Amino acid sequence: MTLITELFSELLFGSGAWFGLLLILAVCLLVAYQVKYSGIFFTLFLLFLGIQYLTKITNEQYMNVWFMFITWGASALVFAMFYGDVTK
Repeated sequence: MTLITELFSELLFGSGAWFGLLLILAVCLLVAYQVKYSGIFFTLFLLFLGIQYLTKITNEQYMNVWFMFITWGASALVFAMFYGDVTK
């Protein structure tokens, strides 16, 4: 279990954060595009991930501000996709 925890910690907040963020965004957007009601789950997931990035902002990890804005923007996009699918 420690290996999985370290993997996700490094992938989301460590040196592989850009790759991890792009991977998560790609999966979220593709699944939200294919499955109609998954937009609610991924909107909340991305909002909470952005809050997690917000809590980890330090002088050494100032890039987390960009990750926060990207995840919150992506959550708005996913919600817009969800809302557009539901109101059709």
